[in-house]
Amino acid sequence: MGAFESGIRADARGLVRTVDSFSRKIALDVFKRVILKTPVDTGCARNGWLCSISAPVVEMARGEDWFQGQSVGGYDKSGRAAIEAAAFEVVAWEPAKVAIYLTNNLPYIQRLEDGYSGQSPSGMVEITLAEFDGIVARIAG
Repeated sequence: MGAFESGIRADARGLVRTVDSFSRKIALDVFKRVILKTPVDTGCARNGWLCSISAPVVEMARGEDWFQGQSVGGYDKSGRAAIEAAAFEVVAWEPAKVAIYLTNNLPYIQRLEDGYSGQSPSGMVEITLAEFDGIVARIAG
């Protein structure tokens, strides 16, 4: 392999690392915003956001044992546990190879998104998606 080809391959690897890092920063910012915009009563909905790689978590909530052990754990009004769990997945994520998901399977999450709670009348996901261009611009610096 010649010096030119080696240089191109090294540049491509560097570009992939840069794009991956940029993608991870965007994903984590988006996930944090959605989690923190989720209205809080008991903390169950805010803590119900699950981040996963390759496929969304599709288990439906079942009483207190919701997600059958897949939840980040109980009630957390701060959202810190859900954000930390999402950050763990984002670090492991390979953006160039596979998708990443943030899901919440609580039976009433769609009602919250539709403005059922006065705490978040514009929803969580839709409003964060409206902020997406600004998120990207801020991270791009």
